[in-house]
Amino acid sequence: MKKYITWGGIAVLLLVGCAAPTKMIGANYLQNHQVAMNSIQSRISLLHLKDIGANTVAFVPFLQQDAPDSIDVHLTDKVTDDQLRAGIRDAKALGFQVVLKPQIIVTGSWAGMIKMTDDYSWLQWFNNYAIAIEHYINIASEEKVDIFVIGTELNQTAHLTSWQPLIARIRQHFGGKLTYAAHNVEGVRQFNHWQLLDIISLTLYPSLGEVPERNAMSLHIRKVVGELRTISRQYNKPLWIIELGIPSRHGAQLHPWEWHESDIHSYPHDEELQALVLDLWLDALRGKWNHGVMLWCWSSNPNGGGSKDNGFILQNKRAERVVACRWTGHCEPP
Repeated sequence: MKKYITWGGIAVLLLVGCAAPTKMIGANYLQNHQVAMNSIQSRISLLHLKDIGANTVAFVPFLQQDAPDSIDVHLTDKVTDDQLRAGIRDAKALGFQVVLKPQIIVTGSWAGMIKMTDDYSWLQWFNNYAIAIEHYINIASEEKVDIFVIGTELNQTAHLTSWQPLIARIRQHFGGKLTYAAHNVEGVRQFNHWQLLDIISLTLYPSLGEVPERNAMSLHIRKVVGELRTISRQYNKPLWIIELGIPSRHGAQLHPWEWHESDIHSYPHDEELQALVLDLWLDALRGKWNHGVMLWCWSSNPNGGGSKDNGFILQNKRAERVVACRWTGHCEPP
């Protein structure tokens, strides 16, 4: 049954009485510096994401760490609490399942390189991390978020027993599901605490080789998918690809995880490569064995992406049309 509602000045079509989708598909949602999450433009962007078939949105507030061996982890103002809460409420009003996924930005490095020099430093770092995470747990609980991601790509922390009391504390305050976002297949195997969580999640950015050709890249993809199927059987838990993406630039298939803002104009734009790679992944990840796919990334700016952007954003590019075809079955002619 179809029902129209007016929401934020926008006419929205809702499907009433339909069974909930079995897979969580959608995108990681980033706040653009020009379009805050508590704006009408952001609402339009969320509606656009809904239109291409998404049923889940992951909001990404960023934490900051000044160096890989720094014990200090602190909140940032890249997304304020008011902006984040507004985005969550707008997404829930549209019927999205909502994920809250804090991530650490490390100056000159990335989260996977965070590593302390001794056990005492690890204890200090983890205590500071827990304080930052609990700030967002309170928001997740108050806003009735569906899933909370306790960490993202923290490769060097996989062995730490400190995860266990943190997960227990989170459970006391948050009634939704918990997961951790491991980095690639190796990260899933290294993380020691899946039995305490509800979903196995990973960010997926393996190299697809030097040749940006369909058959060559498909071989790499299907090898990884075979490994993921094995992991899914071994753990007997839902397996969720919580990040999957590639920049729309020439040669990105070799290192699809790489992105440097300072080099934004250094690489030729290549929408076709981005669209092809995402189409190959979405095809290979069909089937009931996985919990779904969350793409990286979608901007709060509905006019983001496009022919002037050679980054990860999907909007207003061929990749968006390919994803819509996969998720809705409504395919435009090539």
